[in-house]
Amino acid sequence: MTKLAIISDLHIDLNQFSDFEKETLLTILQETGVTHLHLAGDISNHHKDISLPFIEELRKSLEVTYNLGNHDMLDLNDSEINQLDFQVYNLGSRQLLAFHGWYDYSFSREPTDKILRLKKTFWFDRRLNRQESDPAITQKVLARLEDLLQHLDTSRLIVAMHFVPHQDFT
Repeated sequence: MTKLAIISDLHIDLNQFSDFEKETLLTILQETGVTHLHLAGDISNHHKDISLPFIEELRKSLEVTYNLGNHDMLDLNDSEINQLDFQVYNLGSRQLLAFHGWYDYSFSREPTDKILRLKKTFWFDRRLNRQESDPAITQKVLARLEDLLQHLDTSRLIVAMHFVPHQDFT
């Protein structure tokens, strides 16, 4: 039987994860009987150089899957981001649907122009090289999600994402 744990926002580079933190994480997971760890984004700011080696190290001890968060996307282009999106994993009698998600500012009470000014000035995402606007990306994510959900048994589905793309998820 699979026992799943979902964790996000480890930021292993910013939090200076060392062997001690990695061993502590693995010990806690093993003590609680977790057999499958899903990392739901923001593993690090450098997916290929930092996150993937970390994931491979964890995979020596248990099953590990992941989806990207905005920090993970820093060194990736849209094609690479899309290729890693919307993964379905079998967990015995259930399935895990993992996708990145995105945001379109619809949860904010602030006007969009103010949000965009804040994003361009302060948000980490200003460093990403996305080819479409946030609302356009969000609409594509929602359309892809809707299409995929038509083909999955949602009564046996666990969903993991980094961004909440729609108010119905809150």
